[in-house]
Amino acid sequence: MATAMNTRLAALVGNGLSIAFNEDLELGSITRAVVDAIREEDGNDVVIAMRELAERALPDGVSGDEDFEILVDSFGAESKTLEMLSRLAELKDPGDKALLAAIVQTSEFALRVRDVGISHVLEVIHSRSHASHDEADHLFSLVEGVTSAFDEVTFGNLNYDTLLLAALMHVCDSRLADMVMVRRNAQFG
Repeated sequence: MATAMNTRLAALVGNGLSIAFNEDLELGSITRAVVDAIREEDGNDVVIAMRELAERALPDGVSGDEDFEILVDSFGAESKTLEMLSRLAELKDPGDKALLAAIVQTSEFALRVRDVGISHVLEVIHSRSHASHDEADHLFSLVEGVTSAFDEVTFGNLNYDTLLLAALMHVCDSRLADMVMVRRNAQFG
C-alpha cells in the first residue's frame, strides 16, 4: 500500500509576480513616478535635498529596473555617511562641541529627507496596489492552484505591495498566518 506523501513548498515571491498581475508596479515605472513626485513638490529644504539626492543617484535619467532600489538607498545613505563623519570628528577633536552639534543637526536633517523620500515611494506603491476582485481573479486562481497542489505552502514575499497578501487572505483565509497575525486555530498542512 502506497503512503501519501507530505508535500511542502516554500516560494520566494518578488516583483515579477506583482508585475505579472499589475504592470503599474514595474520598478522603473515606480521610480519615474517617485522622481516626478519629488520634482513637483514645492520647495522646502527637505524637498530640495530629495531632488538633489535623486538626481545624484540617477544622473542619466531614470532607466532600468534597479533605479528604484538605488533611489531608496540614496535617501538613507547620507545619514550613514554623516554618522561616520561624526565619529571621525570625535576622534580628531573630541572637545569641538560645535562641530559635533552641527553634524548631529545635519544627520537629523538627512534622516528627515530619508523619511519623506521613502514616504513618496510608499505612496506611489500604495496608489498602484489596488485591484478589484474582477482584476485579481487570475492572482486568486494562481494562489488557489499553488495552495491546493501541496499539503503545506510557505510564501516569502519580497514585494512592497500587498497584492499577494490580499490574494492569500481571500483564498486561504482560515489557513493563513503571517508574521504579524497569528491565529491559534489556523490549519497548517
